[in-house]
Amino acid sequence: MITDVSKRSLLTISQIMASERKARMEVDDLRQQLHSRGQDPERKRRGPDEETLRKIRRLEETIAELQKNLAAQKQVSTVHSSYRTH
Repeated sequence: MITDVSKRSLLTISQIMASERKARMEVDDLRQQLHSRGQDPERKRRGPDEETLRKIRRLEETIAELQKNLAAQKQVSTVHSSYRTH
């Protein structure tokens, strides 16, 4: 039987993982945009799009934060599950 705590933990973990997956997809999309823009000779002279680079950095920071939250949530989930078995 799964307790309410473990159900909430699983829900939280899955939400964090979904957020991380979405952020990674956005980073990939932005990198692809930078790459395709880099093929244009006009764009090569101007350099990379600063706004896109800022978005990538921000999303990478979000991914790192989500990974920390996920690790912490998994640890909490493990602690709760060990209390139920004893």
